[in-house]
Amino acid sequence: METIAFISSVTLDSLPVPREGADDFWSSDLGADERSAEAQKKGLKALLDLASLYAFCWQSLERAQRAEDSERLLAVSQMLCVFDALLRRPVPNGTLLAELLKEDGGMSFHLGLCGDLRPLTQVLQRVELLEPRWLQKRREILAYFTARESATRHRIFDFRMVGSGTFEVRKYSSTMALLRKVLERKGLELIPRDGPPVSEMEALMESRGPSALGPEFQSLADFRMADEEDEDVDARDFTEWLFGRGQLWEACPEMYWCRDMAMLFKFLGTMEPRSTELLRKRRDTNEFWRLTFDGDMASRPGFGWRQDVPAIHWEVQGVRGADQDIADLTANAFGRELTLGEGLVVQSPADVGKLLERPNCTEEDVLHAARLPTFEETLSPDEAEALMSFLTVPYLQLPLVLDFFASQDRAAYLFNPEHLGQQGAGR
Repeated sequence: METIAFISSVTLDSLPVPREGADDFWSSDLGADERSAEAQKKGLKALLDLASLYAFCWQSLERAQRAEDSERLLAVSQMLCVFDALLRRPVPNGTLLAELLKEDGGMSFHLGLCGDLRPLTQVLQRVELLEPRWLQKRREILAYFTARESATRHRIFDFRMVGSGTFEVRKYSSTMALLRKVLERKGLELIPRDGPPVSEMEALMESRGPSALGPEFQSLADFRMADEEDEDVDARDFTEWLFGRGQLWEACPEMYWCRDMAMLFKFLGTMEPRSTELLRKRRDTNEFWRLTFDGDMASRPGFGWRQDVPAIHWEVQGVRGADQDIADLTANAFGRELTLGEGLVVQSPADVGKLLERPNCTEEDVLHAARLPTFEETLSPDEAEALMSFLTVPYLQLPLVLDFFASQDRAAYLFNPEHLGQQGAGR
């Protein structure tokens, strides 16, 4: 917990927030060494390692409060904000992506969270922030991302979930368009020329290793590059490049760093505890435990200390679609499968539907409910009915709830943390 608190403090209190739409938010007084391409890459890798370590430490917590989940979302949003600004930072001989992200109307990270990819703005508006200074931090982060989205036309690394732990990547998406440009600029073949001829099904089932172009090839027309007219190339060819390790890793590692940073942002933003996720999937929550009397062998995924920063392992499960243009893939790290959950940060304590386990709950549902929550017998039945009824009115719940706790000496009820959370969620 101390490590989590330290990383959150460093991220939220020490890292600067970029100016709205600015490409360079560092001081102009930095020396040449600090504004070099090498320093830029080191900064990007350090931010990715920080996010990975942050995610790894969070796996040791079985339960967290909604305020702690909100702090985590704000911290990882700040990391992505600085990562994006540093990636676009104009430096001599800087990263290739800094140039490509400005072409064709511009590209920016997709900020959708949860399985339905709800906007980050919508999620951050309902978080529970205990520190007043974080309200200003939230405003600055949203201002940066809003300006960035308005200045760009395409979104990359959306990672749309199509099943439990399965993401889809489309051949003609903005992410794959960016990958095509990177391969072209780096002079890399999508399919080796010197390899044996293969059919589309063979290309689908095999994982061919990428090869580099020789010096006799000077342009995109000199080698086989996938486009909409190339019928021998399917989605797996692209995903093997982006989600495998080949020459692209050596030629443009920042492409992989962007991929993992986008995934960590979406995973950490609304992460569910491991036990909650397994219960939701109706799986055995004890399947990861092992009894042993050997101290060196005793382990539990997500606990312990490692010298290396945990990395995300991507695996292409297959391709589908009439034109074989959709690839399914999975991501694993920290001893678990990475998914886009719906943690406490998106579950409001003032949601009557959650309290009564009834979707789209109305005042009529409250009046006809057989049993209402009394919060450890803090409320009488009449008070529970009144409070639940107030929470069904979105635009009036704030003054009604405040008046409820301010009258008849009910302020002492706020010693119950659930009531305190309801009051905070009504803001």
